[in-house]
Amino acid sequence: MIFTISKNEKVIEGKIDILNTNDTLNIGDALDNQNNEKIKSEEIKLTKEIKKEFTDSIVGYLTIEKIGIKEQVVKEGVSLDVINYNIGHFTNTSIFNGNIGLAAHNGGVENASFFKDIHTLEPLDKIIYETKYGKKTYEVKSKITIDSYDWTYLGKEDKNVLTLITCITGKRNERLCVRAEEIKNNI
Repeated sequence: MIFTISKNEKVIEGKIDILNTNDTLNIGDALDNQNNEKIKSEEIKLTKEIKKEFTDSIVGYLTIEKIGIKEQVVKEGVSLDVINYNIGHFTNTSIFNGNIGLAAHNGGVENASFFKDIHTLEPLDKIIYETKYGKKTYEVKSKITIDSYDWTYLGKEDKNVLTLITCITGKRNERLCVRAEEIKNNI
């Protein structure tokens, strides 16, 4: 992680290795080695700059600010090996253009229940999805309950759509499906 400390328009830079984008850095007082001047923690502004990694298994990063998802890793596949730790990408769907299908747990898995609050999403809520091909912003259009074997919402689409699927607590044969469409002229 690259960080910048600013005090009275003066910038001090450094580098710290952080394992992932969910880590928190707690800064107490710092020392400006150039002037041997102590900088109080309330005067420190930290800018976190994470270089995102894209590999065969890491296909993207998902942000849904309304429900607290911030640049969460999306890995290829939706097996339990993947979604017990990450958001998963349905391999039969697009990675960037068309219909992108993602799945995650809604509960029951410690530190991996990323979709536990997608039931609170409403039309017009924003979702950001970034891949090595670029970043797109989507707007929630619908939220429906589907049968656990109904994969029609993961079919090919001419427009750019993000489809989020998760289990529904207490309803083994049903899934929650949130659909969002790309907003043109976005970030």
